[in-house]
Amino acid sequence: MGDSILAYVENFSDVQSLRLTGKLDDTDIATLSRLSSLVEVDLEDLDWTSIPNGQFRDRTNLQRVKFPKNLVSIGENVFYGCTNLQYINLPGSLQTIGDYAFYNCYNLQSFDFPSTLQSIGYDAFYNTKKFDNVVLPEGLTFICGYAFSNSGLSSVTFPSTLKTIGYD
Repeated sequence: MGDSILAYVENFSDVQSLRLTGKLDDTDIATLSRLSSLVEVDLEDLDWTSIPNGQFRDRTNLQRVKFPKNLVSIGENVFYGCTNLQYINLPGSLQTIGDYAFYNCYNLQSFDFPSTLQSIGYDAFYNTKKFDNVVLPEGLTFICGYAFSNSGLSSVTFPSTLKTIGYD
């Protein structure tokens, strides 16, 4: 990605939709951080197993994200403060959702958790007001404290594999 693809963009804040494929290097990740007006991001065909901490933090315009098919981990604070984020698709490879990953994503709609999910971090879905019913997958073993605090949940189905809720 880097300078070669975005060389023709005069103002990074003009970029509202982005589809990435292949691999990213450190320069690409830094450039991605500069795209502050993104509304939609399609990472589905990106070879990215872990989204770095804070990568999309406070992107208040962001509404839709398609995650990489091979994603294993969503880091801490990745979508913290993305108040207009509504739609995400968690891939079947995801194992870990980090602390504060979707903190204050008020408009995030309920979605299906993949069967590969093993842990959900502290305050991961804090203040997700549009959550309603959540079915947590068999295989999930750990939910950190306050993971769904102050959310709109009316119903949660816990898996038989859950070993810890709270702190380890």
